[in-house]
Amino acid sequence: MKTQRTAILTGLIIAFIFSFNATVAQKTTVKLETKPGKQYPLELWEYHLNSDTYKFKENLALNKQGSVEFEIPNSPNLYKIKLGNKGIEFINDNSNSIEIEIDFKTNVFPPITVKGSKATNQYKDYLLNVADLQNKYLYPLESKMKAALESGDQQRINAVEQEHQENLKIFATTLYEQMSTMGSSLALFAIIRTLDFNKYLPYIEELEKPFITERPSFPFTIKLHNMIEEAKKIQVGGVAPVFTLNRYDNNQSQSLSDFRGGIVLIDFWASWCLPCIKENIEFRDIYATFKNKGFNIWGISMDKKENLWEKAIKKYDLPWVHSRLEDDTVENMYKVVALPTNFLIDEKGKIIARNITAIELAEILNKRYK
Repeated sequence: MKTQRTAILTGLIIAFIFSFNATVAQKTTVKLETKPGKQYPLELWEYHLNSDTYKFKENLALNKQGSVEFEIPNSPNLYKIKLGNKGIEFINDNSNSIEIEIDFKTNVFPPITVKGSKATNQYKDYLLNVADLQNKYLYPLESKMKAALESGDQQRINAVEQEHQENLKIFATTLYEQMSTMGSSLALFAIIRTLDFNKYLPYIEELEKPFITERPSFPFTIKLHNMIEEAKKIQVGGVAPVFTLNRYDNNQSQSLSDFRGGIVLIDFWASWCLPCIKENIEFRDIYATFKNKGFNIWGISMDKKENLWEKAIKKYDLPWVHSRLEDDTVENMYKVVALPTNFLIDEKGKIIARNITAIELAEILNKRYK
């Protein structure tokens, strides 16, 4: 009997030790240091798969030297360290410990050095590449486009636009090649969720393949697949999701369903987006030609400042229906992450074209209303 009791007790002790070790292993220790070492008011935010959003988790109590040690679950997930409105992301890819140093004095973004998380460093390298490519290929053209628009010289505008399209292709291709080397890393998921599903869905489907092959039951694989399926619903041939916003001209409710029976172009734009302004100027003549035949444009602004939005409508004489987004509901519905983005919707509410130019729009309308 004593031997049996001893065996049972030994078994319980072993089970307790195993259970204790398993519990310890479920946590990842994060050591965070800041440069210069000050007590910055930092917050930790955690990504939630179901809502595809980051949510506040806790305040990080830095000591006088500007460092803190905290724990997070030892499971794959995305996190943000926030200072005010600025967020620096890091990724837990099943590490036992992660060391992060944030340099608040550097001009490099993201300003972090990380040990213990390969995925975070992959994500960091991608962001550094994005910044480098933007500085090389995209930002230099902004002043050119602004000057061309102010001049009103269409030939000059077209030349800058052609250069922009060529540079944008180099920008996108270079980043796609980098992403293609990441396999099923959680860094790639973090990147994909920020991409324009409207413009790059075929490429995103290619990037999904390693996730399906290597980690088919991974929650982030399932989430990515669902995101792709949702994006397919707003492809050409799908029914445009209905929404309601207030109009600029009379502050009355405007629903997408109100346009049924005619063709409407939903145009997502902003006053600070120079390609948007160029596009809107080109839409004016088309609108004037076809507005009495059943065609309309619904300009939906992403402007945060109402006065800049109103000023742009008047300055560029944009005579169609206008509304402004005050939350991200419609933005998420139509997967809008880049501007300009547009959808051409027919009389029955079906999407018949997306992200079309003024020339393409004119061709479609000439055929529909001939």
